[in-house]
Amino acid sequence: MTLGRVLLLVVVTACSSGSSAAVERESPDTSSRPTFTSAGRVYSVTNCPSAANLISGGRDAADALPKKGQTDRGRVESLLADAKSALVGTSGIVALRVIPRNGEVWDGPGNGNYTVEAAEDYQYEVLLGPDGSCPNSPVLWNGIPLLYNRAPSS
Repeated sequence: MTLGRVLLLVVVTACSSGSSAAVERESPDTSSRPTFTSAGRVYSVTNCPSAANLISGGRDAADALPKKGQTDRGRVESLLADAKSALVGTSGIVALRVIPRNGEVWDGPGNGNYTVEAAEDYQYEVLLGPDGSCPNSPVLWNGIPLLYNRAPSS
């Protein structure tokens, strides 16, 4: 898959003080279109920004992040067959696979008592057929984020 991210280093210079500060931000890799391979076929796809799940955001965004453990590789892979049974063939979904998420997760009992931490975690990438509609908001299945992409019409 060529869905990549390019880390940009933006240098902000204050005109009046002459000081500068470095700020990191992620920018989508626009050097090539993302692809999705399923059943030996490679699709050039477009993403569904309306359904993008939050990757990070710290404590202020914890409610939109998955709980620690929900996106562990073993769990996500072990539920793939169930996810395919439940999702493929519905709402225009034609394929599903496990991909890295590498975002933040929250941990703790909740009710304001929690921490947010970086995780090497996983999610499902969903391929919509050309007639499939992008969801209007982020979607989780069984606590696992879904990253939606749509195949072009033939």
